[in-house]
Amino acid sequence: MIRLAFTTIDTRLKRSWKNLKTQQALSGTRLKKLSDLPPILQQYLQRCGYADDVPPISIGLNWREAFLQFNPTGNWKKITCRQVNFLYRPARIALMRRQLLGFLTLEACDQYVSKKGRMTIQFAKIFQLSDAQGPEMDHSALVTMLAEVMLFPQLAFCPDIEWQIAGTRVLQATLTDEVLTVSGNFHFDDKGDIIKFSTNDRYFSGPDGKYLHMPWVAFANDYRWSGGYRIPGEFSAGWMRPEGLWLYFKGSFDTFFETTDYSHLQAFLLNKK
Repeated sequence: MIRLAFTTIDTRLKRSWKNLKTQQALSGTRLKKLSDLPPILQQYLQRCGYADDVPPISIGLNWREAFLQFNPTGNWKKITCRQVNFLYRPARIALMRRQLLGFLTLEACDQYVSKKGRMTIQFAKIFQLSDAQGPEMDHSALVTMLAEVMLFPQLAFCPDIEWQIAGTRVLQATLTDEVLTVSGNFHFDDKGDIIKFSTNDRYFSGPDGKYLHMPWVAFANDYRWSGGYRIPGEFSAGWMRPEGLWLYFKGSFDTFFETTDYSHLQAFLLNKK
């Protein structure tokens, strides 16, 4: 239901930023070591340029190109997208924008902060089109962050992720954030690169607004070196519907950086740097 947006997405993020920084600081500096991880994951991380000296960082990512498909038969819509992920405690924020008529903005914020998932969509910073919250969003947002180990391999050192061998070139990862637990499988190709993530722990919002468990997949390819690390240049995600795979997001990125400067990270997210 469309209603007035009494608080803009930018204002809401600024208010929550202090709590997010505190959460990361209180979590300490406990990270897994390379030797704690399964051999195939160790080899992958070493191929990507990582060792045991992972610094206390947060990560910023600017997508060079990003596209959404709002229904399985619709056209791809170009968007701008920036996101930040945090290493010590599960947290991520992604901001997506689409210009309409040259001056109006459709804006969405997809976040997982303090064990809460939330997807807010606003038009022209005045009208709120959606503000999805609740247990289903909490689980869906947390498993999205787990999948993004493909984008940010250093997240594999996160102390809240447990790894198990699940098959030939398949690892099952379980991410726990206190009361929430999600899991999914990472699939490796014969070269040792992660190329796919699959999970049953994400919820699909149907036309009637009800949530349904539906298999979700993400793909990574075109690995390249950037900022001293080897990362996938392209990423896509979709739902395994009974009718077949529906990819609803695809993109490639150009700016990837690590930082301990939270003010820089906030300014980057809000597009002020």
